[in-house]
Amino acid sequence: DQTWELIEVPKEIITNLVTSSFKGPSRIQFQVKTLLNANQREGKTTDLVVQSQNGSGKTLSFLVPALSMCT
Repeated sequence: DQTWELIEVPKEIITNLVTSSFKGPSRIQFQVKTLLNANQREGKTTDLVVQSQNGSGKTLSFLVPALSMCT
């Protein structure tokens, strides 16, 4: 099962996500954050183009990593 903790989202953000009824990451959110985490560990920067259906969580797949960088 995919969890926010598994993709290394800071606890402060997880608390707000769960409070807002986002129990866990969607498929696209999980894939994006996993890729960004791997590249960050290797010291690489990443440009992404993501395509997914409406309502799949694309906006959070951008916002969660951006907010994670701010904490």
